Amino acid sequence: MQDGRQTMHDLKTLDILSKTAARHAAADGPFCVDVDDYLSLHFDHQGIQSMMKKSDPLQLVLPYTEAMLAFALFCPQPADILIVGLGGGSLPKFCAAHFPQARITTLEIDARVIALRQRFGIPDDSARFRVIHADAAQYLASRRQIADVILLDGYDRKGIPAALSSQFFYDGCHLALRQQGVLVSNFTSPRHAGTCMNRLRTAFDQHVYRALAKGGNNLLALAVKDPFKMDWAAMEVQVAEFKRRTGVGLLVYLMQMREYAQSRSFR
Repeated sequence: MQDGRQTMHDLKTLDILSKTAARHAAADGPFCVDVDDYLSLHFDHQGIQSMMKKSDPLQLVLPYTEAMLAFALFCPQPADILIVGLGGGSLPKFCAAHFPQARITTLEIDARVIALRQRFGIPDDSARFRVIHADAAQYLASRRQIADVILLDGYDRKGIPAALSSQFFYDGCHLALRQQGVLVSNFTSPRHAGTCMNRLRTAFDQHVYRALAKGGNNLLALAVKDPFKMDWAAMEVQVAEFKRRTGVGLLVYLMQMREYAQSRSFR
């Protein structure tokens, strides 16, 4: 596993994928692009929604997906992980493989995305893995303490839908988490994350950390429901163990969160 770094060959492949996607610009709905060892999901020609390496389907190719795993520093043994946005299933597949004690529930509003699940090797539904065709805003509106971890990665052609970035929605996420719960939200551009970050701070009583994914194109917000005094040294040990177990390095994100916490005078 490459720990989020891409070789020159990978970068060339990304360029080919982007150019190929441009030829599908008029496609009605989500579409796949298959080039060399990579299969990607697109909503339009402007960006890649998800990417899978066919020779290693569990590898997290896009750096932000690895960054979202920073929840494990706060909640290393979740019983329930709720993911908003299926895409090509990178996060659901990885969590199912590396958190065997957890039930994985993924909410996806677009049936056309769900219809592609077999192409991306997304497991069938089972007692501990399920994909639900649902509007996440409606689904979470009345549910309480159903998850230990919520991963927000729900996008459409225009970005994060308004219903998935409102104060009402973030308040609902807070209520849907159990007492030691953690939420991680992916923002494709740091410039556009300000309002959402403020709403998350309101919902989580200011206890929100932030980090930039490798490459700096995605901002990750990590909100904790029940803050505790951070033992940063102990968390470095957790980082080493997590990398040994999964191949994913989280030290850069731990350091960013520590610096951010210190800059905001909370621990």
